[in-house]
Amino acid sequence: DCEAYDGQERVAGEDGAEDLCCPVTGEKLSHLHERVPVYHVAARRKITGNAAPLRKNLEAYLQNHPECELYCGQDKPRGARTGARADRG
Repeated sequence: DCEAYDGQERVAGEDGAEDLCCPVTGEKLSHLHERVPVYHVAARRKITGNAAPLRKNLEAYLQNHPECELYCGQDKPRGARTGARADRG
């Protein structure tokens, strides 16, 4: 018999794992093993897929890559973004 998968590797409350949200869209980023898109400000590029950091590594990734920030539509025209403008700093 096999046990059904039900998010066993996810640890509720670990370093705010349940609380990280996109500041613009409010989308929750709660799965520790999902890839989180980031935006490279200097190169004006969105980093996604296997090149993007895992949710569980996001904080360390952003500290090691200060030129990057959480992606929330930065490459879209201002009118096309959802929600309020995200100010950095």
